[in-house]
Amino acid sequence: MDAQRAAGRGTGVVVDGWVMPALADAIFAAGEQNNVPVIVGSMADEGKTLYAGMDETPREEFIDGLRNQYGDRADAVVAAYTVELDMSTKTAGQAISADRNFTWQMRAWARAMGDSNDVYHYFFSHAPPVFRLYMPERPDLDFPGGRRGAGAYHSGDLAYAFGNVGLVGIDWNDRDRELSDQISQYWVNFATTGDPNGAGLPTWPRYDREQEAAIEFGTDGTVAVSAVREAKLDLFDRSYRRAVTD
Repeated sequence: MDAQRAAGRGTGVVVDGWVMPALADAIFAAGEQNNVPVIVGSMADEGKTLYAGMDETPREEFIDGLRNQYGDRADAVVAAYTVELDMSTKTAGQAISADRNFTWQMRAWARAMGDSNDVYHYFFSHAPPVFRLYMPERPDLDFPGGRRGAGAYHSGDLAYAFGNVGLVGIDWNDRDRELSDQISQYWVNFATTGDPNGAGLPTWPRYDREQEAAIEFGTDGTVAVSAVREAKLDLFDRSYRRAVTD
């Protein structure tokens, strides 16, 4: 542990044959995970604050890095993230890292659980005001692009789930309060019954592999959607399969 801390690295999962009897993939494939319902989901802009320290590298250098990481899939990754890459390599790097480390992993988890467990998948695209946690030195909470300039950033859903809108940021509006009422009630319902649905709430469809249903918590409403960012996430499926078989 001391060596890992000195190297700036965190701990990883240890397959010890007791707490973790096998690799997670093998456990899910055998249907041996805990038989419990789950809520899984991610934010639309996970990387905006979480990977804020990424460097802005020259475009060709950035693409060379993708080729080193994704091999013959790199051109497909570049094509999928062209909009972000045209903004900046930092924006593209944040988007790719966020989708790979969060949105794709949540879909993989939903797929692994969905055949035998009740799974409810969400995608949070509404941009909340920046929390005080992230800018304690700036009481005005002015972020580049405005108080909502971080987009739907990592952990931005917490104030809604716990009913803390108005306490951790500035300029919360009616949609924020409506969304908080909905999400906190979904969470209470789920904790009580294993199903987030209830009276007065938009229907949250159960995830299944065929439809890949989810609920989107958006600025314009809370609506059922399907196949969230499918084309982009499929790229990481292929890269993962290659990594574990090479």
